[in-house]
Amino acid sequence: MAYCYVADHKKVVCLPARMADGRILTDYRSASLVNVGLQTKFKQPTQYNYRQYLIDHGNMVAAHEKNQSEKTISVL
Repeated sequence: MAYCYVADHKKVVCLPARMADGRILTDYRSASLVNVGLQTKFKQPTQYNYRQYLIDHGNMVAAHEKNQSEKTISVL
């Protein structure tokens, strides 16, 4: 994501994002809180069922979380 502005009323100058260390994507919630939310979202009643769901569908869950992060960044 770049920061763009008009310089000298003539040309547009684009610079890289000022925070290049990944803080824009950092989720400060605890892992247990994230897991409880995902367990509820995917309607897994027990920890065992949730674990099995992640084993079977881990790539889909990771892709979904990535898409959510990209949507959040695009709004900023």
